Amino acid sequence: MKKPRQDLLSPPVILVDDEDSILQSFSLYLRSSGLKQVVSIQDSRELLPFLSKNEGSVILLDLFMPHMSGIQLLPEIKAKHPEIPVIVITASQEVSTAVNCMRDGAFDYMVKPVEKSRLVSAVKRAVEIFSLRRKSALLKSICSTITYITVNRFPPSSPEINGCVPFFNIWKPLPGRGNLC
Repeated sequence: MKKPRQDLLSPPVILVDDEDSILQSFSLYLRSSGLKQVVSIQDSRELLPFLSKNEGSVILLDLFMPHMSGIQLLPEIKAKHPEIPVIVITASQEVSTAVNCMRDGAFDYMVKPVEKSRLVSAVKRAVEIFSLRRKSALLKSICSTITYITVNRFPPSSPEINGCVPFFNIWKPLPGRGNLC
């Protein structure tokens, strides 16, 4: 397992598969399409400890691996890291397996062999969803902090608040849209 460079804006895509050839080809596909942060994990038992110390933007997960299967890992990943989209990539074509994976929180389900364009498209879509969720959480946190500081530090009639009124008037909610925060 290679240690990724930590980057605040783009956590790595994590590939989990026991087949080295799959890890190499998927990594090559993703890197050649502009996703430079890719971590490969061949032993499924290493994924949860890795996630406890590192972040990931998307996980590509094989279902049938020795030691710990993707079927066992998927619910644990979603329970501990619900913000990370998981794309299941497996040889299983059983509809019930796909339905169970989607019910357990999979973002997408693909059957091997996977076409390069479909793989890259799904991963980029999942990275975008991860990024939007992260930005939304950050904005909610900022709004909470601003609201807390404003309400608890300054009375409504204070000069500090009155000086900000013109600025806050720009942020009036649109009719029927509720507050921004």
